Amino acid sequence: MSNIASQRVRFGAPPMHWLGSGCLAYASGRPTYVSCPPMRAIALREAVERALALDPNLAVAHAQLSRIQRQVDFDWAGGDASIQRAIALEPGNPEVIRLAASSAAGTFGRFDEALQLNRRAVDLDPLNADSWESLGEIEFWMGQLDKAARDSGKGLELSPDAWPGHSC
Repeated sequence: MSNIASQRVRFGAPPMHWLGSGCLAYASGRPTYVSCPPMRAIALREAVERALALDPNLAVAHAQLSRIQRQVDFDWAGGDASIQRAIALEPGNPEVIRLAASSAAGTFGRFDEALQLNRRAVDLDPLNADSWESLGEIEFWMGQLDKAARDSGKGLELSPDAWPGHSC
């Protein structure tokens, strides 16, 4: 489990992204559909719960719990509470902020909030391709196509092998 809670997991890349190890989901600002083998979802949940038992203030574990709650349990209120807890614990963690942006946009349709959060993630870690790609995706869904192409391109420039950058 040591790195489950802190592993970098792509979120919000159309048409699918990784949810933990081996779980695919469709979450690009539309209703979220999950195709995750039940044993993988159970293992991921157990790993996150163990991480939180060891350190209840582990922000990334709360962020991952939010993903499970939203995408597996369809517990949107619980997922929102968990991501808000993660942000409160580590307001300067770009991964947590990106997951919060995906939650805001993908689950709740709060695209303006998602845009602000993604811009904050880019400001905190401007060399992180995932942050640029996530920003570009939100801009895409908001109809800001020139910005989406530019920012997704920046993500692709930083990490040429990262396929989500090809989406805009």
